Amino acid sequence: MSGTEDLIKTLPWGLIGWYDFDPDERILYVGGKGDLYEGFFAEKGYTHDVLGIDELSGKWAAEHPGYYGYVICIACLEKTDEPVDKLILLNRIMKADGHLLLGMNNRLGIRYFCGDTDPYTGHAYDGIEGYYGCPDVATAGRCYDKAEIVRMLDDAGWKQTRFYSVFPGLGDASFIFADGFIPNEDLSNRVFPTYNDPGSVLIKEGSLYTDLIEEGLFHGMANAFLVECTIDGETSDVLQVTSSLDRDREDALYTVIRSDDTVEKRAVWPEGRDKLVRMLGYAEDLKAHGIRMVDARPDGSVYVMPFIKDRVAQVYLKELLHRDKERFLDEMDKFRETVHKSSEIVNMADGTEVYKKGYFDLVPLNSFAADGEYVFFDQEFCIENLPVKVMEWRQVASFYFGDPAAERILPMEVLLERYGLKDELPRWKKIEWEILGSILKDDKLKEYRARYRTNENAIQSRRAATDRHCMNIFSGIEGKKLYLFGSGKYADRFLELYGDDFPVYGILDNDGSRQGTKKREIMIYSPEILKDMKSGSFKVMICMRDHRAVEGQLKDMGVTDYSIYDPTRYYETRPRTSIRIVKTAPGDDEETSAPESSDKHYHIGYCAGAFDMFHIGHLNLLRRAKERCDYLIVGVMSDERMYNLKKKYPVIPCNERMQVVAGCRYVDRVEELPADRAGIMDAWNMFHYDCMFSGDDHADNPGWLAERERLRAVGSDIVFVSYTKEQSSSAIRDKMKN
Repeated sequence: MSGTEDLIKTLPWGLIGWYDFDPDERILYVGGKGDLYEGFFAEKGYTHDVLGIDELSGKWAAEHPGYYGYVICIACLEKTDEPVDKLILLNRIMKADGHLLLGMNNRLGIRYFCGDTDPYTGHAYDGIEGYYGCPDVATAGRCYDKAEIVRMLDDAGWKQTRFYSVFPGLGDASFIFADGFIPNEDLSNRVFPTYNDPGSVLIKEGSLYTDLIEEGLFHGMANAFLVECTIDGETSDVLQVTSSLDRDREDALYTVIRSDDTVEKRAVWPEGRDKLVRMLGYAEDLKAHGIRMVDARPDGSVYVMPFIKDRVAQVYLKELLHRDKERFLDEMDKFRETVHKSSEIVNMADGTEVYKKGYFDLVPLNSFAADGEYVFFDQEFCIENLPVKVMEWRQVASFYFGDPAAERILPMEVLLERYGLKDELPRWKKIEWEILGSILKDDKLKEYRARYRTNENAIQSRRAATDRHCMNIFSGIEGKKLYLFGSGKYADRFLELYGDDFPVYGILDNDGSRQGTKKREIMIYSPEILKDMKSGSFKVMICMRDHRAVEGQLKDMGVTDYSIYDPTRYYETRPRTSIRIVKTAPGDDEETSAPESSDKHYHIGYCAGAFDMFHIGHLNLLRRAKERCDYLIVGVMSDERMYNLKKKYPVIPCNERMQVVAGCRYVDRVEELPADRAGIMDAWNMFHYDCMFSGDDHADNPGWLAERERLRAVGSDIVFVSYTKEQSSSAIRDKMKN
C-alpha cells in the first residue's frame, strides 16, 4: 500500500505518465534535480539527464546537438524572460524525429476567472489582465495563453505541434483532452478542481464546463496545456486521458482514448495488473445477469474496448429533464430496474435488501444511453452484500451532483420520495461515503484536498463575506473610528460623498512620502498604527483599486473589520437602526427606529410585489408577514420592472402604489425596487432581512425553492404564507374589461 507522501508525490505524474516513451531513447528533463517530475523518470528507469532552465545555454546546446529523443519541460518557460530563445536551443538538441513536451499554465484558464490566484504573482486576475501593473513578471514568472504559446513555438521553428487541454491543472492532471476533441460526458461530476489558493475562489468551476463546451471555449480556457512538439516526427494519436493516481497502486489506472476509436485501460503500476483481470471477470458476471456491457478484451497487459460515441447516460438524462420531466422520471425508473438485475437480491437478518454482488459504479455517469437501453462500462469495484438502497441513493445523488439547475427543475426530494429513500437516508449516505472514502483515499489525502480544493458551501460563504465587505460597507460602523486605506482619487470620492455622514479619523497609505502629510485636513499615517489599536475600536475602508493586496496586508495584521469602497456605486448611508419609511408623498421621509426584538420569530421581515390595485389578498399577505416579524420592509416593483415582466404597465403608477402600501398599518418601510436589481438576493443585499414572506402559491415552485436555499446559505429564509388566492390584480383587470 502506498503512503500519503507517495500518493501526493505521484499526482503530477498523470501529465506525462500515459505517454508512449521509447525506453531506448535518452530523455532530457528541464527542471529541478530531485523534484516531482525528475522522480518520475527515476521510478520508470528511463535514461535521462536533468538540466535547470537557467543552465540551458548556447554553449551547452552546442555540446549536445541532436542528442535527445525526448525533452520534457514543465512550468519552466514561464520563469524565464527569454522563452523563445530557450525554445530555439531545445530545437537544436533534439533528434529530427524527437519530441518536446511542454507543460504550461494558461493565463486564461477558467480557474482564474473563478478567482484563483496566479501561481507566479500570488494575486487573482493578474494573468487575465495580461499582467497589467505587474512590472516584475519577467523575473518572477508569468503564464501564457494558447495564442502566445503558438507564436513562441512558431518563432522558435517548431512547426508541428499538438495541444492538449489539462484539467484540473499541471499539479493534478486527471483529465487531458486533445485540442478539438470534445468529451461526451458530464465533467461537472468527473473533474474535482484544485487551486493555488482555494480561499480566493468565488465561482464553482465545475458548473461552467458544459457552458464552455457549448460556447466553443472549452480548449481556449483550459487551466493548463500539454504541448507536444516535433520537427519531423509524428505526434501522438491520443484523444483523451483520464488518470486516477489518487488511489493505491493496486487501483490506479490510466484510461486512454485513441483516434482509431479504441479505449485502453492501463495499470499505472505493476501492482494494478491483477485489477484489469478482475474487471474483465466483473463484466462477464454482469452480462450473465442480463446487463449490457461494452465489449472488452485483454491485449497483453492492457484492457481494450471500443470507443462508444453515444451520449453518456448522465448527459442523456439531464437533456431529458430539461425537455420532459415525466419521461425523465420514467427513464430514471428504467435505469433503477436495470441495476436491480445486476445481482441476486437477498434479505439480511435485519430485513435490509442487499445485492450479493454490488457493483458500486452502476450509475448514469458510467453508462451510455444506446438503442433505448443502458450500456455500462468501467466496473472497477464489486462489494459483497451492498444494500439496494445505497445504489438507489447513488443513482440519484450522482445525477444531481454539481448541477444546481437540475434541482431547480425537479427537486431531488421528488426522487427520494419516489424510491423510498427518505426514512433512512443518513444510513445510506454513511455507507456510500465510507466506500467512497476508501476508494478516494480520504484518510491519506484529506489534508492535501483541504489545502488545494474548495466546496460549494465554502464558495457561498466566501461570496457572502465578499458581499459584506463590498455591498454593505457601512455595516457595524457605529461607535468606531473610521480610517481610509489609500490617499488617492478613491479617497477623494469617498470624502466628497460620505465624509459628512461618517467622520474619518485618519488615512492610511504604504507610500512613505505621503505619510505625515494631510488630505482635507486629515492626517495620513503608516498602516502600522493599526497594530497598536484595540480590536473592535476602529473600522478600515479600503479606497484603492488593488484592494486584494491591501486585504492580504490587513489580514496579516489581524484586521478583519474592513470594507471595500467602489466609487462607481451609491451606498445607503443610514445604519439599519435608523430605517426610512414612506408615509405620505415621496420625499416626505420620516425617521423611525426599528423596534427591539420581541417574541416574534423574525426581527427584520421583507415582502415584495407590484401591489397594483391594492386588494384583500395584498392586505392578508402583509398582515400575516407582520404577525411573524418585528419590522416589515416592503419592496414595490417599479413601473419599468412590471413592464419587463408582463409586457404591460400597471394601472397605478409606482409612486402612488408606494403611498398606498405605506398607508397600511402592518408596514414599517417601503422601497421602490429598481428594474435591474429586483431579485430576491438583490433585495437581501440591500436590506439584509432575516426572512422573506411570500404567498404559498410559490411553495412548490423549484425556482423559489432554489432561492430559499441561497438565502439559507447567508442566514436568511423564505416563509410561504396563505392569503386570498381568489382575488388578484389580474382578476380585477378582467372585471374592468368586462
